[in-house]
Amino acid sequence: MLIPTNKWVFLALTTNTVTQMQNGFRYTLPSTSEQKVVFDTRTPVGAFYDMEISGTVFIGGDTVYNLGGFWLQYVRMYLNYFPNSEDEMINLAVMETGNIFTLQT
Repeated sequence: MLIPTNKWVFLALTTNTVTQMQNGFRYTLPSTSEQKVVFDTRTPVGAFYDMEISGTVFIGGDTVYNLGGFWLQYVRMYLNYFPNSEDEMINLAVMETGNIFTLQT
């Protein structure tokens, strides 16, 4: 399924390298009275590995593929936390911390 344009969409991908589990979550609000929730879990074909401290994570701005017309309004990154249910993912989707950190490169 493609991500709808001009709509609020929350996407989350969580990985636990201890239990070797990965969760994917998509939450959309098509209207004021409707919500669509998709939550699924998988195990790896090989193994999930911890991210190295000196590793680099690219969020948007792909230098290989030019996928114009998309932008990220808010990005959150949580370390050492593994939401393991649909309710925990919804809590992340609607959370408002009040803190804004802007990283410009």
